[in-house]
Formats: sequence, structure tokens, C-alpha cells
Amino acid sequence: KNMSTVNGTKESSAQEILEKVKTLAQEHKAAIYEDGENIFLIFVPVRTKTFKNEDTALKLTQKINEMLTQHNKMFKQKLDYGISLTQGEIIAKQDPESLKFTGLGSFMAQAKKIASIAEKDVLMGESITDKLRASVKTEKHEKSGLKVYSIKEIKDTEKHEKFLRGFMKRQEK
Repeated sequence: KNMSTVNGTKESSAQEILEKVKTLAQEHKAAIYEDGENIFLIFVPVRTKTFKNEDTALKLTQKINEMLTQHNKMFKQKLDYGISLTQGEIIAKQDPESLKFTGLGSFMAQAKKIASIAEKDVLMGESITDKLRASVKTEKHEKSGLKVYSIKEIKDTEKHEKFLRGFMKRQEK
């Protein structure tokens, strides 16, 4: 939310943390789109090679939130931010040097609005909350006439997988 202040200073720690966020996003195969004060991390199947990007996006937003919170604790120059996690349809084409896309509907505007409502945390839109219901506990809020969800707990299903596999093998015998 204070991108103009961050970009106005040379060699700033805030600029450095934003570069780390972008690098982390690229490692998770997200396309990065900057639009004024907003940075969009876009997970598209043409780039990620999967149609199930919701869990990856959720884990990445949590990690980014932790990085930004840690930065604000340690450095004088604070980042004023909000993170939104939304879902929508886009038409995308991967060129050798960049991703070209067009958002369908209003999900890009909704992502901006939710991010502006979020105060140093992650808020989710309604459609992605429905898709992530099995892996995350949320709390519903109504802010600025918009239904948003805050993350209360992320369920760790990986720690239960070993038990379930063993249980299934025992049931086969």
C-alpha cells in the first residue's frame, strides 16, 4: 500500500524483501504482474502444468505474509500491505519471455479491493474459500460490502498420510 515510498528510496530493505517475494513466487511458477501499487502473483495452468493451484497459492501467501511481518519487526522502513487470495478465469498464453493474459469477469478488481481491505494479513475471496474448505479453517467477515474470509488454521494433511496408508494396508490383509 506504500509502494511509492518503497520505490522512492535507494538500497532500501523494503525493496530487497519485495525482490525476495518475487523470487519465491517465480520458484513456485507464478507469473508476476505489477499494476501501480499492486503486485499480482498469477498461477495459471499453462505455466504450472496443473489445474490445482489453490493449495500452492495458499502456502505461498502464508509464507509471504510471514516474510513481510518479519521484515516489519526488524527494519525501520515498514511495509503497509494487504494480501488477497482470489480465484477467477483468465485467457493466457505463454510466450518465451512473458505470460500474456486477460482476466475475465471482475476477479482482478476484486483481488485489488480485498487486498486494500486486508491490514497486514491474508484475506480470501468466497470462490477460493469454497475450493480450500478441506485444507483451511476460515472466519467469515463482511467488510466494505464484500464477503471475505480470514485464515484461522491451515490443516496439515501430510502428517496424517503415513497413518492412513498404514491403515489401508492393514485393512487389505
